Amino acid sequence: MLSRKSTLKITISLFSSLLAVCPAVSLAQTAAPPAVAAADTVAYTLMPQDRVSVVVVNFPELSAQVTVTPDGSVELPLLNTVHVGGKTLSEVTADMRTRYKKYLVDPSVSISLIEEHKQIVSVTGFVQRPGLAEFKPGMRVLEAIAQAGGVAPTADSTRVSLTKHAGGKLTLDLDHPDKQAGTDADAVLDEGDVIYVPEQKSEVSVVGEVKAPGSVPYKNELKVLDALAVTGGVLDDADLKNSKITHDGVEQPLDLNALLRNGDMTYNVTLSKGDRILIPLAVRTYVFGAVQRPGFYTLKEGDRVLDAINGCGGTSPDASLKNIRLVRIAKDKNSAVATQLNLEDYFKKGQIQANSLLQPGDAVFVSQKQQKDSSGGLWGILNGMNILNAGARILTHGLGY
Repeated sequence: MLSRKSTLKITISLFSSLLAVCPAVSLAQTAAPPAVAAADTVAYTLMPQDRVSVVVVNFPELSAQVTVTPDGSVELPLLNTVHVGGKTLSEVTADMRTRYKKYLVDPSVSISLIEEHKQIVSVTGFVQRPGLAEFKPGMRVLEAIAQAGGVAPTADSTRVSLTKHAGGKLTLDLDHPDKQAGTDADAVLDEGDVIYVPEQKSEVSVVGEVKAPGSVPYKNELKVLDALAVTGGVLDDADLKNSKITHDGVEQPLDLNALLRNGDMTYNVTLSKGDRILIPLAVRTYVFGAVQRPGFYTLKEGDRVLDAINGCGGTSPDASLKNIRLVRIAKDKNSAVATQLNLEDYFKKGQIQANSLLQPGDAVFVSQKQQKDSSGGLWGILNGMNILNAGARILTHGLGY
């Protein structure tokens, strides 16, 4: 058995090696000294920023003074990371003894609170000094904001957010603090609550497929139609059904087709400061070659090749219905797959596959009757529209060249 003098000089490294060779060795220890913590602190629940003393009797190299980290843990010699947050001092003491029993015989461990954490609330957002404010019982929101230096000039005091540590969220209007101090609007705080003061925005933004996208000055009772009118109205290529409105950071559907085409005024909602209306570009298909109006066709769900051709005025007199190219473009691979379709088989034989379903980004190329090889013209059109670059390639499927 090791003497007490030898035991006191043992290092952690040597101690670990000794255990590996002879784990049953008994190490002499003296009785633990009286607990440092007073009797009324034994039930104290540890929290982040608490500072504690851990004493392992007869092993000063295992003893330490540590601070509880934000995740509720401490780092100790030999034991490494130990979670203590939310546990009482007596619970932590029992846990430490159990852990040290893997290495020591009948370990004596003493845990005491050196310094209690400061009670705080968080004040974030558009205040002069965002950060932590010292909490005291009965404290209210305006007092915490005052500790943070008050609101910034660009702050919106009408929409102050209070997130409760125990759960739940409140939105407070504190636009008149001189009159509201101590009222229900100036809510009472609990330790750990988070206050957020948002930025004041005096405008609504309209982006996407409108004639003059940008900011619209806010005024009371501003509605969707008012904002669209200021931006010049929607463009022909706008995807009205899939438009969006963002309010208080939450994006929601806005069916402008129902509003503008069907007169459904339930979508003419009243806007708030900072709202954002997004009107995306409609999904389009490209139609070129022997058609009346080569160009773009706005794609609708379920559309087929013939729908796109008819949407561009139909075929020209010299068009070859036997030689329609459906080009499916893969921009990520910088390539395109061209498939030959015979629309005469659709008209005469009812072969539906000859009138293929379209996908977003497809291109339809109608060849002329006397044009035996249309690959060159097809390539030129796609290249000219920057759909494919010069290093790209067209892969053919079912073509006669």
